[in-house]
Amino acid sequence: MRVMVVVDVLSGGAAGGAERIAALLGRELMTRGVEVATILPMNEHTEGALAALGAQGFHVQSHPSMLPVDVPRRAADVWRLARFIRAFRPDVLSMHTGCPWIRSKDVLAARLAGAPCVVTVHGGEQLDSAVYQRRTRRAARFLRRIVVHGSMVKRSLVSAGVPAGGIDVVPCGVPAPHERPSRERARALLGVPSDAFVVSTLGRLIPRKGIGDLIAAFGLLPADGGRSLLFVGGDGPERERLERMVDGSVAGRVRFLGTLADPAALYAASDLFVLPARHEAFGLVYVEAAHFGVTSIGGSEDGTADAIEHEVSGLLVKPGDVHSLVLAIERLRDDTELRNRLSAAAARQAARRFSVAAMTDGYWRALGLPLARASA
Repeated sequence: MRVMVVVDVLSGGAAGGAERIAALLGRELMTRGVEVATILPMNEHTEGALAALGAQGFHVQSHPSMLPVDVPRRAADVWRLARFIRAFRPDVLSMHTGCPWIRSKDVLAARLAGAPCVVTVHGGEQLDSAVYQRRTRRAARFLRRIVVHGSMVKRSLVSAGVPAGGIDVVPCGVPAPHERPSRERARALLGVPSDAFVVSTLGRLIPRKGIGDLIAAFGLLPADGGRSLLFVGGDGPERERLERMVDGSVAGRVRFLGTLADPAALYAASDLFVLPARHEAFGLVYVEAAHFGVTSIGGSEDGTADAIEHEVSGLLVKPGDVHSLVLAIERLRDDTELRNRLSAAAARQAARRFSVAAMTDGYWRALGLPLARASA
């Protein structure tokens, strides 16, 4: 069997979810005896992404015919991509897009190449545009299946008129870390006192991640003698504004770490992970934190609910509701027994429901590969 995995998203340092999922899927399929080509788009981040993913054991390449998500497709681009796909002769094409819709021109390229196509929609925004809804409905008719990683994206596609029966929900696979630094070692690396209560967050610093709400909530937490600390991992266009929010009582207790090549020390040093995103298709970071035995607080009105089970493996709050966020953080800060119970449940879910093997089994079925070899 031959499978081509193509992805139109490429973040700086290959830190984004879509490219990581595509690389993980390609690697896992290879371990199951499938011949795989995993293709990233070309932009200013390509060289660094290929090096970073290669160092992690991923077999990935790039090609100019696979355009990044933010580049409009022309007729010539469709033919160029079709020729590239046809040259590999895949039995099935696994196409991953960062859009909340399905690109009809990329699907057309797959049809011109004669390759059955399964599209994974990674975009976390609601599909509200009537134009893109219509294009998505049209493109969906020519697909073998559509894969989404959370129920929010499925609801968005169904509301756009895509038949629910053609959509598979396949939870993201998040590999367990190869190394878990001890809590003591991680805190020493970050310069954190052993008795501090550490709240962490990690993500691109953009408005929809809700990190401004987290900083505002942190400043409103009832006093605990300065024991609570907030570590912000990641970078982005919001960083300068977020840094200006840190003043008064929280000055010196909020630390921006920038882009992290390996967030293991951040997770391992944490007591609680918080990302109150306003729009999140799934939220890999919640599962990553769970692998370190850390429970999370996330937003309640998006795909986060697929990664966090409220009152079981974490807490959910209404996005933008700073008061509710303050109460949730205070509750988990002050109730150690509850925090430990939620953290243990989160770790169990991460190991069982969100394993790479379970994700690959879901893709195996969606791609129509031989069922006898569905599990490794």
